[in-house]
Amino acid sequence: MIIQGGSVGILRPNWLDGAKYLGQQNVSGFLCNVWEKVDFIWYYEDVETKRPVQWIFYTGREAHIMTYEVGAVLEDEKWQAPVYCFNKEKKSLSTKGALSEFKGYKEKAAL
Repeated sequence: MIIQGGSVGILRPNWLDGAKYLGQQNVSGFLCNVWEKVDFIWYYEDVETKRPVQWIFYTGREAHIMTYEVGAVLEDEKWQAPVYCFNKEKKSLSTKGALSEFKGYKEKAAL
C-alpha cells in the first residue's frame, strides 16, 4: 500500500516495471536494492527479505518503514525513543488545538 498526496492504493505486483536499478546501498542498517522510477520515487528494499525500507518521492517526501519489537534498541539514537517514553507512569496528553494544527498542515501540504 502506498499513501501519497492524499490518495491510497494497493500497488500492483509490476509497479516497478520501467524503473532503473541503481544498485545496492546501506540504509537504516539494511543492505538495500535501490530503484528509481522517474517522476515518482526512489525505492529501497531489503536485499534479504525484499521488504520496503525507505521511499523517497520526487516531491522530496520520505517514508521510512519501521516495525515495533518489544524491548528492541535501535542502533541509531535519532530513531530511539527517549527514556521517558518507557516510564510506567500514565500521563494524560492534551489534544487541545491539535485539530487546528492538523488543518493547517493539510492546507500547507496541498500547496
